[in-house]
Amino acid sequence: MDLYDQLHSVEHLMAFGHLGEAINRLENLSREHPENYFVCSMLGECYLHSGKPELAVRPLEWATRMFSERDLNYRSKKPPKGERVMIERLRDYFSEQDIWFDHYLLGCAYARLTKFRHAMRHLNIANEIYPDNTEILRNMGW
Repeated sequence: MDLYDQLHSVEHLMAFGHLGEAINRLENLSREHPENYFVCSMLGECYLHSGKPELAVRPLEWATRMFSERDLNYRSKKPPKGERVMIERLRDYFSEQDIWFDHYLLGCAYARLTKFRHAMRHLNIANEIYPDNTEILRNMGW
């Protein structure tokens, strides 16, 4: 099973609330693909939704930095040939607008850790990308 299929499988686990199994699979994938945007983003989301905001911060920070540098896979090197196909397939599902969600999740993680200055920074970025989103505004306290 290629990386795309594995991520798709994890997406189904997440949708049905099987976060423990999703985390196990994503942790394995992160060892194989440590600088993959999608693996980091999904792992951070799973950690946050499973009540582990302290573990969510690192992959979400990495995902937000990576995406902002406009490279969906590696910051400093080209992806292996097999992953290029997967990246092209995944680009159909993700756009630059989707990065708001990573900043939103990161803001929520920081808020749960009572690091409110960091939380507001990321929630403000999310609000700039996706203005007037009710979830973002609610978490900002408006």
